[in-house]
Amino acid sequence: MKTFRSIKIIVGVTLAVIFSSYVIIAAGQTGREASSSEGGCTKKYDRFHNRNTVTVEPRTVYRAGTDELKLGATAAEGESAAPREVDLLFDSTASRLRYGNSAEVRFIVDGKRIEGGTAYKMGGEAMRQVNEKLRLAIPASRFLEVLGGRDVEMQIGETEVTLRQEDLQRLRDFATCAGLRDTQ
Repeated sequence: MKTFRSIKIIVGVTLAVIFSSYVIIAAGQTGREASSSEGGCTKKYDRFHNRNTVTVEPRTVYRAGTDELKLGATAAEGESAAPREVDLLFDSTASRLRYGNSAEVRFIVDGKRIEGGTAYKMGGEAMRQVNEKLRLAIPASRFLEVLGGRDVEMQIGETEVTLRQEDLQRLRDFATCAGLRDTQ
């Protein structure tokens, strides 16, 4: 009798674990969101807005001592149209506040000056290091103009950066992933 009761308890616990695992897995997957990663960018479908959001994570483009600036990008594709706008994402870590609530962004592409616009603060924190996050919404055509250059210099606030070829290629791959016209 005691053995039969022990078996019932073990079977009951096993079934409870299996059932709860199934519920957790099913709750996390609606079957409607799709996420893929290609060429260093991530593409995710948002069924509520009926659009794909394409993102390339920020990577370091500038470093001086403990100060660092990372650059990434994101864009949302329409129902069947390429994005009209690209958000450049800046992530700064420095020993002091560099940008405040906003910073002007400018480019020099193969000797030609291109106004980027104003990057606005979207978050940050201050402990020993100040972490600032800014976003610049730039028209897709201007973004492609910047990517079309061989030598690209960028200024955000007082920080000046010459983008390396690998940085430009990563952004070109992002543009292709986002459905923007060919950048080369």
